[in-house]
Amino acid sequence: MQINFTTKALNNLSPKPAAYMAYHASGERGTGRIGVRVYSSGRKTFVYRHFVGKTAKFQTLVNTRQYLSVALLRSSKAFLYVLT
Repeated sequence: MQINFTTKALNNLSPKPAAYMAYHASGERGTGRIGVRVYSSGRKTFVYRHFVGKTAKFQTLVNTRQYLSVALLRSSKAFLYVLT
C-alpha cells in the first residue's frame, strides 16, 4: 500500500487482524523507502526499508506512541540522516 504521508493519512491507518506496511508514495526507484508498520494493536512504527542483494532489510526509525505529527518530522529527519 502506498500513501502520501500526511498527519491525516497516518492517523487514518486503522489496525487489521495482521500487521501491515504502508509506504510513502515518493515515486523514487533504486533507493530505500520510508514506511509505517501498523500492528493489530494499533501501534504504528516508522521504518526504513532497503535491499541488500535480494533481501529486504528494515530499520526502525521512530515508534509513534503519542504524537504522530512529531514522529513524522523526526522520521523524515532520521530518513535524511540514513541517506547521508
